[in-house]
Amino acid sequence: MNSRERVLTALSHQISDRVPIDFGSFPGATSMNVWAYKNLLEYLGIKRDVRIGALIMFTAEIDEDILDRFHVDTKTITPSISLSDFGIPEEFVDKPWGVRWQRSTDYTYAPVEGPFQKISDPTLEDLKRYRWPKASEIENFTNWREKARRLRQESDKALVARVMPGIVTYAQFLRGFENWAVDLVLNPDFSKGLHEKLADTWIEAVSLVAEAVEDNVDIIMFGEDLGIQNQTMLSPAMFRERIKPLLTKMVKTIKTRTKAKIAMHTCGSVYAFIEDFIDIGVDVLNPMQSNARDMEAPKVKARAGNKLALWGGIDTHEVMPKGTPEDVRQEVKKKISIYGKGGGYMLSPDHNVLVDVPPKNLMAMFEAAFEYGKY
Repeated sequence: MNSRERVLTALSHQISDRVPIDFGSFPGATSMNVWAYKNLLEYLGIKRDVRIGALIMFTAEIDEDILDRFHVDTKTITPSISLSDFGIPEEFVDKPWGVRWQRSTDYTYAPVEGPFQKISDPTLEDLKRYRWPKASEIENFTNWREKARRLRQESDKALVARVMPGIVTYAQFLRGFENWAVDLVLNPDFSKGLHEKLADTWIEAVSLVAEAVEDNVDIIMFGEDLGIQNQTMLSPAMFRERIKPLLTKMVKTIKTRTKAKIAMHTCGSVYAFIEDFIDIGVDVLNPMQSNARDMEAPKVKARAGNKLALWGGIDTHEVMPKGTPEDVRQEVKKKISIYGKGGGYMLSPDHNVLVDVPPKNLMAMFEAAFEYGKY
């Protein structure tokens, strides 16, 4: 099998020749911090400029020769920016949305002020006064089209499009996390209106991305964090009432515009939502943080069954940064034996690799994935 065939076979819950491997195709959560990537390149004796795959996560676009070296089966078609062009500012404003981001000590960026954040008693009028960005301001569709066409011609890897985050994530950016949570209960009309407007904006922007990349994409993935380490971010009842109908509309609309698999990234403890994700129409769930509450690998694999493929799973919290290369190898072997049984699994770190992960451990992960992933 070539890489694309391998990925699509696995994500269709069939047995491929080996478990497919991802690295960096979703720059928001399966990639590597820019400084960690520079450390890896230095470890390998390579000097070159680095491109940024995701600004707020400050992750690198992984180069083709590194993907090939580690037997990676995926590649991102999401447009990137050179490190020198970005300049690593202390702060920047996301101009289409008006969200101010501040650099953290690890060079990721955190939202510190959104356009609705200082409103004490928000109403639907505040939503009407806000200048909602046009889809062309959110995405550069020419860049999407050109990169997707070029990579389809040059590569046999499965191509992945990382599109704009979902409605909960963007509502938190615009309103602030605490205000967003309070609004669910105390300002339900505003909360509902904000989520609905974001859903419409998401559908327009992602539909145009799907149109731009045509059939030159195999997976469309979006982030929508719904869990924290020990619980879901909102109750299952609240999720099913307020969020699930909108996510269902979003995913099912995009499915009418593309043949690509639809993948969703959501961190933390989301076991309670797995059947909801299946109902919504999500094909693939990332990142499988098995050290979060109720996210143990056997439990999640059983619940997902042959209806929801799994992507991720290799522990970046303890094993990758603190373990030995042999610890990493055993982690990979264990996760493949569980998640990979019967197909339906693509291996990657369970979040972006940070500077605390030694290059030798990252290399051990890929070597073990290639060795133990063969059926």
